[in-house]
Amino acid sequence: MQTSIKFFLSTTSNFFLNIIVITLSNKIYNCSVPTHFMLGDHLGLKEALDKGFISKDVKRAIVHGNPDRVSEQAKLLKGAKLVAKKRGFITYVGEYNSAKIMISSTGMGSGSASIAIEELIEFGIEKIIRVGTCGGYLNEIKPGDLVVPTATLIETPVLRYLYPNYMH
Repeated sequence: MQTSIKFFLSTTSNFFLNIIVITLSNKIYNCSVPTHFMLGDHLGLKEALDKGFISKDVKRAIVHGNPDRVSEQAKLLKGAKLVAKKRGFITYVGEYNSAKIMISSTGMGSGSASIAIEELIEFGIEKIIRVGTCGGYLNEIKPGDLVVPTATLIETPVLRYLYPNYMH
């Protein structure tokens, strides 16, 4: 009999790392560990704040996976300035209709996006809009349709194991 251990790691907006270990015995152990000590400054926001390039009065952010889109969208902001560029993440701040807006990249994939989103929340951003493309399971959604999701799901081997009726 082969023993296998699978790990499912996910981060949540309240800065907890949820580690679920599934063994052959089908027991699930859930350990929540505060991760705010583990978060770094991948986006460069703490460094930008320390240098006075940015202030904490920005509460809204638009994020893109691709940093090139960030630079293009920043051209639409009044007084846009590049405040951070670190580890492939790029962040601008400016105004749109008198509202201060941050535009930042998240990189590609759920891991990179999770790091970026959590650091934005830790910084004090209260509203985040993710702009980009995605795949979908519903045939009635056609290319070009606008989709406003209320939840997300990442298809992983662990979720297929836990929820075989929902994961194809």
